Amino acid sequence: MLQQKACIFIDGQNFYNSIIDTYFNAGCCKQQIKIGDIQNGFDLSRFCKKLTQGQDLEKIYYFDARLNGNFKGEAIKRQNIFFNKLREDKLINVELGKIEGDRLRKYQKGVDVKMATYLIRGAHKGEYNLGYFISNDKDFCPAIEYIQNSYKNRIINYVFFKNRLTNMLYDLCRRSRKLKDTEVYPFCNLTLLKHLSHFTILSSQDWFKEKFPEYKNDNQKHSKKSHGIKAIISEIKIKTNTLHK
Repeated sequence: MLQQKACIFIDGQNFYNSIIDTYFNAGCCKQQIKIGDIQNGFDLSRFCKKLTQGQDLEKIYYFDARLNGNFKGEAIKRQNIFFNKLREDKLINVELGKIEGDRLRKYQKGVDVKMATYLIRGAHKGEYNLGYFISNDKDFCPAIEYIQNSYKNRIINYVFFKNRLTNMLYDLCRRSRKLKDTEVYPFCNLTLLKHLSHFTILSSQDWFKEKFPEYKNDNQKHSKKSHGIKAIISEIKIKTNTLHK
């Protein structure tokens, strides 16, 4: 059986905010997590390649908006570093709209139109047989409906987080995939995971031990050191008791 050609289409802000709302919300974290923390601490490239394992991944399209001059220079610098990091992976194509407004009241412009255009263009040109669509924005429904009705050999696979299902998208797409916890946590770095209140539980799971063997070793070293100190204290007590007899 031939591998299916796959492309992934990611609504960037929607994606990272969904991770925060699902996994790093106030009820799960020891302190507030911002979108920049997730962007820096989540391996998007490896996540996408695992998501499409067994298929021929042609391209990852990442859509976002560039900050304007109303934002601090440091914020713009951090965003540019993030975009450039994504571009290091030749499979990732970063497509940008722009931010209108300021830090208090902002909205994206041109992002949804660009993402819908790439979805339809890819279907028309045969870039993919299977298109992974990652967003819960129902504004994309007309584009997806058009693709599913016009191209019988193009399948849109709606990828969503638990508790973040959009029924209209679910009904329109020919396939859907609800992300499991084990498809998200393994792509977070250790710094990010340590913010979670249930970090101790995660650190005992097999995927964690495989990804962070050095953390396990550090714990073992700490345990050995602790046992060594206890042995020294015990020996001192024995000698002290012997002297007093």
